[in-house]
Amino acid sequence: MGSLAAALAGAPWQMVLVVTLAGLVVVLVQSLVHGTIPQESADRLTWWHAYWRRRHP
Repeated sequence: MGSLAAALAGAPWQMVLVVTLAGLVVVLVQSLVHGTIPQESADRLTWWHAYWRRRHP
């Protein structure tokens, strides 16, 4: 569907590739952050405190 819309809009294939790869990178980074940082409020606060203690001795 996305390539069809790009083809109909007359976008060159290089631009379609760049936009597709950029979208993939955004999704992968979001997944990495979501998996690394806890989502519960209390756990997230504990994670940030530990992060700042390690970062600023």
